[in-house]
Amino acid sequence: MGSLKKACQALGVMCQAAMNGAGCVEVMAELGRFLIVMGVVLVAVGLLLSVGPRLPGADWIGRLPGDIYIDRPHLKVHVPLATCLLASIVLTLILSLWRR
Repeated sequence: MGSLKKACQALGVMCQAAMNGAGCVEVMAELGRFLIVMGVVLVAVGLLLSVGPRLPGADWIGRLPGDIYIDRPHLKVHVPLATCLLASIVLTLILSLWRR
């Protein structure tokens, strides 16, 4: 049990449950689940970015009315404000439904 406490302290888990020993296992299990979920999210975003442009009907992403696109001879700037706002709203709704 001593090496488990040292591992928890090395990860910066400073709570009373972690110092008891049994709570540390729960904290580590929660950290593991979080890392797995984040990995799945990263894979999904990577697939969407690589396959997304080839999907039918996905040509509007990045071309919404609130997106800023400046194209000059030596300067190209694309600021997808409306697309980011839409993505934020969609992700907020998905995560709020997931937490319930």
